[in-house]
Amino acid sequence: FSMFIIIPFMEFALPFALRLFPNMLPSTFQDSLKEEESMKRDLQSRIALAGFFQETLQDLAKQQKKKAKTKKKEEGASDLETEKEETAA
Repeated sequence: FSMFIIIPFMEFALPFALRLFPNMLPSTFQDSLKEEESMKRDLQSRIALAGFFQETLQDLAKQQKKKAKTKKKEEGASDLETEKEETAA
C-alpha cells in the first residue's frame, strides 16, 4: 500500500531534488560542455598552482644563494683576521 503513495510522490519530488542536489544527475545526462568547462577550470587552477610553486622555489633558491655568499664572506673575513693575528705573533 505504501508503494502507491511513496513512488508517485518521489516522481513528483524528483525535479526539486535535482535542483537541490545537481550532482545526483547521472553522467549520461550531463553535458559534455559542462565537463569541458570543469576540466578547463581544473587545468587553470593547476597551472596557477604550479606557477606559484615555481616562483616560491626560485625565491628560496635566491635566499639560499644570498646566505651562502654572506657565509662565505664571513668565513673569508675571519680567515683574514686569523692570518693577520698569526703573522703579527
